[in-house]
Amino acid sequence: MRAAPGLMLLAAAVLAACSTAPKPRTEVTQRKDRAAEYARAGNARYRLADYAQARTLFTLALNENLAVDNEAGVAASYNSLGRVHLALGELDAAGRYFDEAARLAEANGLRLLQAQSASNLGELSLARGQAQRAERYLRDALALLPSGDTGEEAAVIEHNLGAVLKRLERLPEAMASFRRALDMNLGQERYEEAASNCYMIASIQSLQGDTGGAIATLDQALTYDRRMENSLGIAKDLSALGALRRRQGDVPGALESYRKSLQVYQSLSLDGEVKRLLPVLVELAEQAGLPDEARAYRRLGE
Repeated sequence: MRAAPGLMLLAAAVLAACSTAPKPRTEVTQRKDRAAEYARAGNARYRLADYAQARTLFTLALNENLAVDNEAGVAASYNSLGRVHLALGELDAAGRYFDEAARLAEANGLRLLQAQSASNLGELSLARGQAQRAERYLRDALALLPSGDTGEEAAVIEHNLGAVLKRLERLPEAMASFRRALDMNLGQERYEEAASNCYMIASIQSLQGDTGGAIATLDQALTYDRRMENSLGIAKDLSALGALRRRQGDVPGALESYRKSLQVYQSLSLDGEVKRLLPVLVELAEQAGLPDEARAYRRLGE
């Protein structure tokens, strides 16, 4: 299996810098602590869709873990870097990182990291349009966890499985997976993750024609995201609410939701999302009898 770009060179550079004498325990601990700090900071940037900075921080974490041969940390760093590439649509690079994480986790008997890697490979398979393969990865990931596990990784895997089952149009099963994930996350007060579960539950309710239920569930997602100050989640919730209110014919409500979503995306400098919203805002502003506002959105898109 080929390593991800630059991994072999990076490992060689680290080995060349090491002496043959064992490192003092304090130095090992310090480097592990630094790696953990870089990983936490990288996760924060990842949640804000700042993928360039997230990649830099995850690479710093990887370097620290490689320097002290912390294979669990190395596997976790590979998974984190793979998720950045997956978010960027760089599927081959993501696959190389996930494969290497899975190999290390299996070689060292790290079942939680094996489950995480399998879950990530499931997400990657779904992105490649291989939904049935994705389901197999995710079922394998669940089997690696202790029976009755309700921890964070179990909730992530259930959420990912729900996404796969939704793609396979097995909506009742998908709903059950998302609700199990939601129960796990609420039980541990992981409100940002609970918001993501609610968002997906609302998407299924919408597909089933329950627009009112979908709006109520998205309102709950918005409450959780606001509680956690998750700006990207807030923007997505508001955009989805705008779409549902537009479907109901509630032009003022839809316009207000889309306005707020636009403002959040602008604050995050996510120009692609801003441009995606502008044509809808132009149309809604015209329908609401607000020609000046419609012109402002047109100018913004030029």
